[in-house]
Amino acid sequence: MSGSAAAPRRFEVAVTELAPGATARAGGAEAAAWAAEHPSGAPALCLRLAVAGKMVGYTGDTAWCSSLVQVAAGAYLLIAEAYYQHKPVPNHLRLADLEQHRDELACRRIILTHLSADMLSAQNQHQYETADDGLTLRI
Repeated sequence: MSGSAAAPRRFEVAVTELAPGATARAGGAEAAAWAAEHPSGAPALCLRLAVAGKMVGYTGDTAWCSSLVQVAAGAYLLIAEAYYQHKPVPNHLRLADLEQHRDELACRRIILTHLSADMLSAQNQHQYETADDGLTLRI
């Protein structure tokens, strides 16, 4: 929203920009970034957060890329975009991509997000959990 960066806050906001290959620490967590495949005007990133010995990976918006293997490596949870089941959409993951590469994703659990109507209509037709607004997870 225009002007939101200058809006007064009741708390401090610190921003750390990450580039592919960079890490940053804040509030007891460490964030690591890898390059994603999604043109956005700034470097698109896949992220992995480590907190209290647990790792969570996040694909963000991206087509399949080798970075996803690194983001998932050793993670308890991978939050993965699955925009469509099979339809190829540039710069976005499909359920078919995740299924094709599942053996490369060394994470314990995958939750799908960024779902189109196509994916929402097929929620009970695949093996993956899906995210809903307000979802709370215990890791």
